[in-house]
Amino acid sequence: MPFGFSRRALIRGSALATVGTTMFDATSAFTAPAASPTPEIPAAGPATVAITLQINGKMRTAQVEARNQYHAIFDNALCAIVHPSTAATSLVALDATVELSDARSAVRQLPLEQFFIAPARNVQRENNLRPQEILSAIRLPKLPSNVRMAHIKQGEKDSFDWSLADVAVVLDMAPDGACRRASVVLGAAAPVPHRARAAEAALAGKRIDETTAAQAARAALEGATPLSKNAYKIPLFEALVRRTILKAVAPA
Repeated sequence: MPFGFSRRALIRGSALATVGTTMFDATSAFTAPAASPTPEIPAAGPATVAITLQINGKMRTAQVEARNQYHAIFDNALCAIVHPSTAATSLVALDATVELSDARSAVRQLPLEQFFIAPARNVQRENNLRPQEILSAIRLPKLPSNVRMAHIKQGEKDSFDWSLADVAVVLDMAPDGACRRASVVLGAAAPVPHRARAAEAALAGKRIDETTAAQAARAALEGATPLSKNAYKIPLFEALVRRTILKAVAPA
């Protein structure tokens, strides 16, 4: 994840953590805009975080500028990290499952989407691994020939880079050209891969064209709560969702 931040280091509110031998209590002084069915991009303004450090037995407090330009725009009230895996975006869209094995050779399977744990469920954990378990396999379902898929990633540079945003779209197309079922997943948007259910509903039963893709793209951003410096992700994701939908149905 960008700059190596962990979920715990980016908890909004109050969190106690350890860096070397220094304890600190980070309290966020900013709040995200309220969710809106039609997200509006707020004017970017300064945001600060109050950090209290215990140094040689004395507590010292400093105000530092928050750098949240790469952070989540969904589910960011408690923790604003973005999930670091680009591959997970596509795998969740494809309904992948994971195989988890423990030291006693016990094996269990669950959908990859359920493997990731959102901060609202448990801010101390990021996955569903139990003690002494490892992820031993990732399995993809067999896809029928009428399924179409596309993935687009946007970074700050063309070479290897963290995603500013990425989108995976899987469309189950009927013989008449209508979309029977859609899977739309956003990466670098939330602490876990974010399923855009409103966008999926906007595509189901529809023929895919520029108008339908644009409607679904707008729906994908419903409920977004950008922070002070990452509101640019709203139009970025909207453009990527529209482009990814159209790429999925484009002639090979």
